[in-house]
Amino acid sequence: MSMSKGEVKRESIKRDCLKMYVNGTGLRAIERVKGVHHTTVINWIKQVGKLLPDVYDPEVIPKVGELDKLQTYVKKNTEYLAVDSG
Repeated sequence: MSMSKGEVKRESIKRDCLKMYVNGTGLRAIERVKGVHHTTVINWIKQVGKLLPDVYDPEVIPKVGELDKLQTYVKKNTEYLAVDSG
């Protein structure tokens, strides 16, 4: 059973919207660019989310992590603070 032209186009738009969401585009921005209501995009995200495994269990645990720049900045600047106990 093959898909009609309309179904193919809808699946293409759906795929594009989901890619945009995964790449960090906001729901209302997707709505403006693609012309698809943001609640429709939310429903698509929920549908795809049900297909994902419940827990991500990586086989290899990375030895190096990445710190947030703000955390690094705050940590660096707190090293210079001194408390005078009087």
